[in-house]
Amino acid sequence: MHLVSARQQSIEFRGLSYDFEAGQGLHTENSYKYSVAGFRRLASKAGFRPGPVWCDRDAFFSLHWLTAPPALAAQGPFER
Repeated sequence: MHLVSARQQSIEFRGLSYDFEAGQGLHTENSYKYSVAGFRRLASKAGFRPGPVWCDRDAFFSLHWLTAPPALAAQGPFER
């Protein structure tokens, strides 16, 4: 998904300034499709410990609780 700036603008986030031209896009996400079991395997391989999973009625969407490995959990969310 991309957000597109409707006009020239500058924003500030965490002490840094970002400039956008009118029409400039910002890539905000990639969407990948995994089964619940497949995502849990992927998370485990990356060192995360899968926890509870919440799904919609048709299991089209899911929200996963993952616990970070100790070395990663010790870092702040913006220190990577």
